Amino acid sequence: MLKQLERKALPNWLETGTTDRPPPWHQLLDRSAYYPACGTDGDPVEYLGGHCHSFVYADYGYSFEKISDLLSHEFAFSGYRLQSARLLDESEINLADTWETILIDPRTDGEPYRYRDRQVIPYAYWCIFERLPSHPDTHGPVRFSLLYLGMDGVAAFHALYAFHRAVPSVVAIIKPGEGFGWNWTSFFDCKQIFCRTVLGNPAGYPRYLLLGGYQVTPDEQREIVWPGYERLVRFRKTSNGYLGLWESINSCMLNR
Repeated sequence: MLKQLERKALPNWLETGTTDRPPPWHQLLDRSAYYPACGTDGDPVEYLGGHCHSFVYADYGYSFEKISDLLSHEFAFSGYRLQSARLLDESEINLADTWETILIDPRTDGEPYRYRDRQVIPYAYWCIFERLPSHPDTHGPVRFSLLYLGMDGVAAFHALYAFHRAVPSVVAIIKPGEGFGWNWTSFFDCKQIFCRTVLGNPAGYPRYLLLGGYQVTPDEQREIVWPGYERLVRFRKTSNGYLGLWESINSCMLNR
C-alpha cells in the first residue's frame, strides 16, 4: 500500500469472508476503490489495499468466462487466494436500465453504443480474496472484496454508487483505452460524462484520483487531472508506467 494513505482495519462485513449472502451494498461500495476500463490490471489492489478493502472494477470488453478463469488462478493477486466467489443474480443488481436516467450529450460525450460489437453481455461477479498464511501483515489486508462488472464504467458508477448513495474513496483512471482502446468517451476530460457522473454523485465525491497512462510527468498529469484535485500526494513509476495519486483540495469527505 502507498505509505501516504492511512491503513484501515478490516471492516466487519468482511470478517466472514463469504459471498454466500446478499451483497452488503452500502458497506461494499462506500470507501471503496472504483476502477472503470480496468481490463485485468491489479495495480490498484497492490497500491491501495489496506486503505481500501473493497474494489469495484468495470470493463465491457471482458466476458464472464474470461474473468472468472483469470481470477481463479493461484496467482491472480500475488499473496492471495480466491476464498469465495459467485455471479450475482439479476434480482440483486440492475444492470439493464441504467442508461435511461443518464443524460448524454453525444456532441460532447460520444456515443455509448459506438463499440456495441465489443461489449459483452452485462454481468456482476463478486469475489473475496484471502491473504496466504505465508505472507505477513505488511503484504496487505487479510481479505479484500472484488466486484467485477462486465459493463460500461459510466453506467456501472451510476447503477451502484449514485443509486446506493455511496462514495468511493478512490477513483482510478489508468490507460482507459480511448481511441484505439474502444472506450467511447474520455474519462480524463472533466467536461465529459464520466467526470460529471462521479462529481455529480449526490452522496459526495471521492477524496482521491489515481491516474496512470502515457502521461509520464507530474506536469502532464496536472493537465488532465479533474478540477479540485490539485494536490499531488505521490507520483511513482510502476511496472506498467506511471501512477499519480491526487487528492481533492476541497474535499468535505475527510473521513474517507
